[in-house]
Amino acid sequence: MAPRGNRIDTGRKRSAHYGSEQDSVEIVSGRVYHGVANKSYKVLFDSLEPSGWFSASPTDLNVNRAIRTNNPGALNISAWQRTRPGFVDVTPPDSGGNRTTIYRTPEHGIGAWYHLLAEVYGFSAAGNFTVYQLANRYSGGNEGATQVYIQAWRNWSGNQLDRDTVVHLNDTGEMLILAKAMFAHEAGQISPVRDNQIMYAIEAERAGSLPTSVSGREEECWNTDLADDADILTRLAVEHGVRPAPVEEMVRYRDLYKPSSRPRYWAVLDFSLNSREKRLFVFDTLERGVDRYYCAHGRGSEGSANDGLATVFSNRSGSNASSLGIYLCSETYYGENGYSLRLDGVEDSNSNARSRAIVVHGAKYVSERWIRDHGYLGRSHGCPAVEHQYVAQIVNALASGSLLIASTT
Repeated sequence: MAPRGNRIDTGRKRSAHYGSEQDSVEIVSGRVYHGVANKSYKVLFDSLEPSGWFSASPTDLNVNRAIRTNNPGALNISAWQRTRPGFVDVTPPDSGGNRTTIYRTPEHGIGAWYHLLAEVYGFSAAGNFTVYQLANRYSGGNEGATQVYIQAWRNWSGNQLDRDTVVHLNDTGEMLILAKAMFAHEAGQISPVRDNQIMYAIEAERAGSLPTSVSGREEECWNTDLADDADILTRLAVEHGVRPAPVEEMVRYRDLYKPSSRPRYWAVLDFSLNSREKRLFVFDTLERGVDRYYCAHGRGSEGSANDGLATVFSNRSGSNASSLGIYLCSETYYGENGYSLRLDGVEDSNSNARSRAIVVHGAKYVSERWIRDHGYLGRSHGCPAVEHQYVAQIVNALASGSLLIASTT
């Protein structure tokens, strides 16, 4: 399922077998939860905001600890955190001796971060603090580390924060800017947690209304069946405004020709949308999210209109056109366009994809700047070209067995 196109690359890989993590749907206080039940921890990992991002693999060492533990502030364990809503466990010490707290949801982790600032650091007494004051507390009074934090937060905030910037605890907008900068610094990248999750967590913590758990009947989910891929994908399509028909086509193909396959990621390339819109949708069936990305079509697909809409499709070599149909995502490689993903067309409409070298790759003509300058994206020779900054994220997700469908209906 982050920017992320809409979600930012976490580089994460699943560390547990899918069969040990089960889907559960609960409605608590009017909120719908679609979490992943983890037998090891006996908890339901989820988000408290609908369609919010969350991690279900806190022990995956391939992923930054601030991301995999649902603890965006990367708070190391302390006695007060063990009594916090959403507390799960603590990671083993890393090479630096850090033992990071694991939370059920990112919102619980953010609530703990807010509590640290307001109560543990005592900034609630004045109701505000300067960036320097916070950085100095964060660094334990080390002046050199204080300056490092200030510079990092300044950079991650786009220069909205400086040493003398005053942040008010009751101003959610100011706290959002600070949170995003601090979380990005801890993760070494823009955090995949979404703005609405951060704001909900801050306001709930301020009001003392963060729920203790995600679901009131979590124990029941250990024996439930895994949700069917079709149900998960259809639900995600509806929630994120993606046409369900292409998703259903991919599932039918999988059921007929690859019934034992359960790819985590599935992708829909919606050619009914103009190239100025993010029209490549990557579904994450584990973390229940959909990422959107810009994606170019072939120059031969615009006909004579030259307006950013693909209207002509071809499977013929030399056509420079995009092809419709279902693709099996195959191996990765480094070519003249950098890191790329080979595609095998499995239908008559795209059967020549490999011989035509139709691959997912990055391109300079796929960017928001290009859209500002030209009104729509540039065109490829038929490949679904994406932004350079997201190509690794997309390729790594889809490689070796995922399905992608290019569709107009």
